[in-house]
Amino acid sequence: MSRKHALIYGTFMYLNTAFCFAISDSGFSSKTKPIEGHAPYISSISGYQDNKDRFIYDILEQPMAFVGATLHLPSFFCLNEQILHGSNIHTPQFFHYSDADNDACAYEQQHDVRWFILDSGTRDWFTVTSWDELNTIEITNDEFPGSILAPDPTSPSMLTNALVIPEAALNKRIGFIYTPISNTGSPKIGAPIKVWDLSYYWGQNPSALGMAIDETNTGKKLGLTEDFSGGGVIQPKYQPPEIKDLIITSRFAPGEQLKAEYEFVANNQNSRGDYSRLWWGENNTITKAKIGNQNYSLEKYSPVITKNDMGKTLEVTVLPITFIEPFIMLAGEPVTSLQVTHPPTIDDLTIDIPLKIGSRITASYDYFFYNTTPESDISSYSWQLVDPDNTIEELISGVVTQSGVVEIGPQIELIHNGRTLRLVMIPRDISGVSGIETSTEDEIEKLTGLGLSTFVSTLRVGEDKTTALRAIGYFSLGTINEVTELGIWKSTDPDLIVDSYGIASLSPSAKVKKEVQVNFTYKNFTLFIMIEILPAEEASF
Repeated sequence: MSRKHALIYGTFMYLNTAFCFAISDSGFSSKTKPIEGHAPYISSISGYQDNKDRFIYDILEQPMAFVGATLHLPSFFCLNEQILHGSNIHTPQFFHYSDADNDACAYEQQHDVRWFILDSGTRDWFTVTSWDELNTIEITNDEFPGSILAPDPTSPSMLTNALVIPEAALNKRIGFIYTPISNTGSPKIGAPIKVWDLSYYWGQNPSALGMAIDETNTGKKLGLTEDFSGGGVIQPKYQPPEIKDLIITSRFAPGEQLKAEYEFVANNQNSRGDYSRLWWGENNTITKAKIGNQNYSLEKYSPVITKNDMGKTLEVTVLPITFIEPFIMLAGEPVTSLQVTHPPTIDDLTIDIPLKIGSRITASYDYFFYNTTPESDISSYSWQLVDPDNTIEELISGVVTQSGVVEIGPQIELIHNGRTLRLVMIPRDISGVSGIETSTEDEIEKLTGLGLSTFVSTLRVGEDKTTALRAIGYFSLGTINEVTELGIWKSTDPDLIVDSYGIASLSPSAKVKKEVQVNFTYKNFTLFIMIEILPAEEASF
């Protein structure tokens, strides 16, 4: 140790010793005055209902407390007071400690708070003006086991006992007496504040200088809390309603409305049903799902989708709400759906030309997607023939090469007449997002009439000859085409044989002269032609 440091240390020890002797010698004579400061006081305080128990409201949507709910005196703000000491930042009104000497709140020890059941008896509650006018029962674990919870560093009641509202408080009210305490200074203990209406914030007058405590400084109402502070008449124990399995259904396309589907669980007998509130939006809708936000919908359907919604996401948050009585509302935890993305869409899908036999068919459409480019459209297509019994035959399928046009289509064949041609498309963007299948269809021109003809209308027995029968079809769009091999030929006499190609010949059993009717049936049409059979002797002339 240097000489200088030794001198300073020695001087300090001397002065410290001399000071101690001075105190010892002086004792506490009438000539020595203790240091007098200001007692701490509470400038604002109220109860603080636990977050898990914030779901009961009255008809005006004001919070209500109930049997089994946990109430705090949020002494964790005491630590904030110490941290924020000397700053211009103010802690919330639920716990605002003050000290004229700037002594910090006692953040290292338990504070004294006593909880009470309050009852105004036959007196109208709203005429009560002081604690002394009420019937009070102090809540202790001896009288009401499990009601008083020890301070918990992980809860709002870091330095004070919390209260689990007992059954005995049903239809009554809760109050408390709290004694402010400072970490340093003198005096450290302030006057107790008596809070008998938790619907209000309460505060005390600043303490006067001196060691004497003003026991009349029991506090006064400051203003309504408008929050879950434990105020009002204690209600029965209820459970919050729930929303389960929330999904969005329906088609996400312009002109459509999406639907929120879910299971509503009331969790309470005598529930009056589902009065849940819904918020639709692109994202973060859960931040809007609060009692007090009147910008909600009671409908399960979204606003009508517009083309401006293309490429956007949409979600819905549902706040479960039910009523137990006309004046008690229960609200559960809000639930948000998965986001849905507006898919690409195909509108105005059109087959370009009439479905005439022999035509090569194309189609056109409008493709919509957010920030789309012609190259981003990789929609798929499928051309299909549909029979009246809904049997489907695929003709051509592929992926478009030019947005808005299906260039490759089928050629309408004769055998397609009267059937339905359907085009099915799935809108798909190059980014991998697919939309909802869409389709269009039209009827291929159909048969409206038949005509039959032959070059030879007589056959002679004994001659090895045949005659060709021919059938012509007349179609709805003006097409005329041979349908000889498409229909069914049928002779009405066994002496004349007609095959499926319309070739008529004589049977070996043919002997006599006669006229034979040959019927031809195609689609819903039947026509006949007459063939004459001549005997052999007549054939020699």
